[in-house]
Amino acid sequence: MKKILLSLLLLVTLLYPGCEAPPLAEPSESNEPLSREESAPPLLFAQPEDLGVPLAPRYADDPAQRIAMTPRDLVIFRGNLYVGSGDWGGNLGPVEMYCYDTTQKRWIHSGTLPDEEVSVFYVIENTLFTPGTDPRDDWSWGNLYFLKDGIWQTKRTIPGGIHCFDLAYVNGLLFAAVKTEGEALQAALSPDLGETFSLLPLRKNGAPVTDVRFYFDLLTIGENVYAICDNEMCRYNGTAFAYETSWEDAVKRKQYNTPKRMNLFLAKAAVGETTYFTTGAFYACSSSNHLREIELPENAIAYDLYIYENNLYVLCNLFTEEGYTVTVYRYLPAEEQFIRETAFKSAIPAVSFACDDTAFYFGLASNNTKHTDHGRILKIEK
Repeated sequence: MKKILLSLLLLVTLLYPGCEAPPLAEPSESNEPLSREESAPPLLFAQPEDLGVPLAPRYADDPAQRIAMTPRDLVIFRGNLYVGSGDWGGNLGPVEMYCYDTTQKRWIHSGTLPDEEVSVFYVIENTLFTPGTDPRDDWSWGNLYFLKDGIWQTKRTIPGGIHCFDLAYVNGLLFAAVKTEGEALQAALSPDLGETFSLLPLRKNGAPVTDVRFYFDLLTIGENVYAICDNEMCRYNGTAFAYETSWEDAVKRKQYNTPKRMNLFLAKAAVGETTYFTTGAFYACSSSNHLREIELPENAIAYDLYIYENNLYVLCNLFTEEGYTVTVYRYLPAEEQFIRETAFKSAIPAVSFACDDTAFYFGLASNNTKHTDHGRILKIEK
């Protein structure tokens, strides 16, 4: 048949030399006619590489302690993937710090922290920090941990810091969300990256802000730092955190059957003058009075955010009949679009992730801590 068509085209060209014959289409693999409105191609799912459960030797044999295997945060710092773990509610420390060497492709023990939980990492002035969520030391001072030459170090410099749940850094000032004795909420301020701290009160209408839950979040919007408790926002004014506004019921929390975090925010990230955060729902704010929810694809739930080379990535989970679809989107703020970077099927959700030039890394967790995938770290090549 193809030879006949070629002969006819050659005859047309000879009879009508001014005409250019149209290109001959390659034969279709299917006998079905093509639709005028072509549907989107089916989604392809990656097959992740299993990097194991780094904390299994410590906790796997004790069902009451497996919650501490939860990979609470992931970060890539100087070629190593660091994993936050532990559980301060169950006092399951000290925390064994493991990192995955992305070059040598092996797990390394980088130290033991005198704390019940490592819940979040921050890279500040080229140094990796994590706050002392629940130090095992006495309560006279709170802890701040940092990485030096690949080994974790401790600064016991937060006055009365029984707990420290969050950090923020703006214009050379390091802020810590701390719990001291009593119900009055206070933040700690350091002008020298944690060498010294002083306590700052949270105030509303001149009175101290109190909360029996004793925890709050810090949020940076532009050059302003806010302490947020029960959706009430107190802004740092140079001497204290003073009440400015309330988000009331504007911020909602959504989460699957995964280990809970005390904090309102699961993750937060700043791009330019806009701060993004997720509570399961995905939000953007350019000031305390300009907050909006951004609809996620397929009404998925956002668990983590990660900034890499000025790109904002969003980790989402979507419950399906087979389990969960785990997807990483790259969010384009100017176009307000989500670009699907990778996705895979999982029996339980991914609660944390990180990425570099070559790969995405995921931490899996479930309230069913007996699940064999709880605490597992996965890798997908880019």
